[in-house]
Amino acid sequence: MKQRQLVYAIIFVLLSIVHVCAVAVDAETIRFWTKPMLMPLLGLVYYEYAIQRTNKVIWALFFSFLGDVFLMGSGVSFFLGGLGFFLLAHLFYSYQLMVMQQWNLKGMLLALVLFGSYASVLMTVLYPTLDALLYPVFAYALIICFFGCLAFHAFYTAPKRGLSIFLGASIFILSDSMIAINTFYLDYEYFTTAVMTTYLVAQALIVYYFAREVVN
Repeated sequence: MKQRQLVYAIIFVLLSIVHVCAVAVDAETIRFWTKPMLMPLLGLVYYEYAIQRTNKVIWALFFSFLGDVFLMGSGVSFFLGGLGFFLLAHLFYSYQLMVMQQWNLKGMLLALVLFGSYASVLMTVLYPTLDALLYPVFAYALIICFFGCLAFHAFYTAPKRGLSIFLGASIFILSDSMIAINTFYLDYEYFTTAVMTTYLVAQALIVYYFAREVVN
C-alpha cells in the first residue's frame, strides 16, 4: 500500500511539473492532455493517503476537474462554467472544514478582518472592468474568502496541524486573484504559468490537510 501511495504522489508531482513547463513554453498539445489528468490523479493520491476518507473532498476535486476542463475553453460561457464548478469545489471544501472545527470567536473575527479586507481591495480594483460579470465574480470572491476564513481559523486554533490548509487556501486565493487580474485588469503573459503553479501547490496542500485529519 505504501509503495502505491508513493507512486501516485510521484506521478502527480511529475505530471504537474510537465504541465507547468508546457504552460511556460506554450506547448498547447501537452497542456491539453495533461491538465484534465491532474485532479483525478490528486484524487487517487488522497484516496490512498487519507486516514479517513470523506466524499466532500472527492466531490471538491471532481468539481475542480470540471473547472479545469471548462477553463480550457474560450469565451464567457466557458469562463462562467469554470467559475461555477470551482465555486462548488470551494463549497465542498468549506463544508468539510466547518464540520471539523472547534470554534473560536477571536480566531474567526481575525479571519473575517483579514480576508474581508483582501476581498474588498481586490473587488475595488476589479469593479470598473467587470460589467456584466460583476455578480458572478463577487459571489465567487465571497465563497473563496469564506474558505480562507475557515482555513485561517483552523490554523489559529491548531497552528501545527492547520498550517497546510491555511497555506493552501491562501495560495489558492492568490492563484484566483492572478486569474482575475489577468482577465479583467492587466493582461500579463507570465501570469498563466504562475497561476498553474500556485493552483497545483494549493490543491496539494489542501488535500494533504484533509488526508491527515480525522473526519467528523
